[in-house]
Amino acid sequence: MHRKAPTRLVDRKGAQVALGRGIATGGEGTILEVATDNSLVAKVYHSEPDAEKAAKLAALVAAKNDDLLKLAAWPVETLHARTGGPPVGFVMRRLNGYHDIHKLYGPKTRMNEFPGANWKFLVHAAANLARAFRLIHRNGHVIGDVNQGSVLVASNATVRLVDCDSFQITRAGRTYFCDVGVPIYQPPEFQDKKSFRGLVRTPNHDNFGLAILIFQLLFIARHPFCGRYSGPAEMPIERAIKEYRYAYGSGANLRQMAPPPGALPREAVADHVAQLFERAFGPNGAKPGRPDADEWTKALDALGDPAAIAWQRRARQARRLRRAAAPPRRGPSR
Repeated sequence: MHRKAPTRLVDRKGAQVALGRGIATGGEGTILEVATDNSLVAKVYHSEPDAEKAAKLAALVAAKNDDLLKLAAWPVETLHARTGGPPVGFVMRRLNGYHDIHKLYGPKTRMNEFPGANWKFLVHAAANLARAFRLIHRNGHVIGDVNQGSVLVASNATVRLVDCDSFQITRAGRTYFCDVGVPIYQPPEFQDKKSFRGLVRTPNHDNFGLAILIFQLLFIARHPFCGRYSGPAEMPIERAIKEYRYAYGSGANLRQMAPPPGALPREAVADHVAQLFERAFGPNGAKPGRPDADEWTKALDALGDPAAIAWQRRARQARRLRRAAAPPRRGPSR
């Protein structure tokens, strides 16, 4: 049973922090307004964190810097029921005007939340997503639980990362792990794991989830491992990931996979981007490594160049003309 969120807590120094109305409630805690500062919100856990989590929260606050605070809802202060007591939550920057990334790559929700979003906007958001990952990695941390709910996007395509208290944090020579994960965004080498608790993660593991989110932005919400499977039985996404059954890549037919009906073809993106997807989702991804955030940033910046966009438009028009000129398919003879 969840305890009721308090209305008044204290920070590390004992200064009182008055809390306002609740904004959202999840499985782990409640997000509330900070009554004295509308630029901040507080996350208060439903149950008191254990000693490991308490130490991690302290490390998160100690690790904050201007770059992290700019691109992520990074903890800026811990909250306590009493001075000197264990933390029961933390304060972070309030993010106004942002939406979950799936509302951008989902065609129906995009029309409502991002009515002006075009191809250039999607590419720009994808590049900003890669920049955010790059910043986390350069600070020595790993996101770990990459998923469609951990990334927010604004109407100007800027990106912010949330759920930072679940990140894998390294501070003063000690690593605090990410103990959770959404399987359909986790790499093949993790698909047999019964639990993520205590699992050491690397930026290369994040790079798999990053590539999936970028793919979903560019391919109208399609998951790269969700396609038509020509083999027996079913092919759930988790198994497809484990077996490297990338549905859009070269040789997909050899893996008994094909894109689902109506999906954009691999040629919808420039070849240099398609090659990055091949590396990210192929069997060599774990070693020597998947494309990192810096590679994605450069590739997507090039894809968003006006000349590249014009090329994409001409290529799509050419494909439509070829389909229109193709003879109709005949049905089976009787």
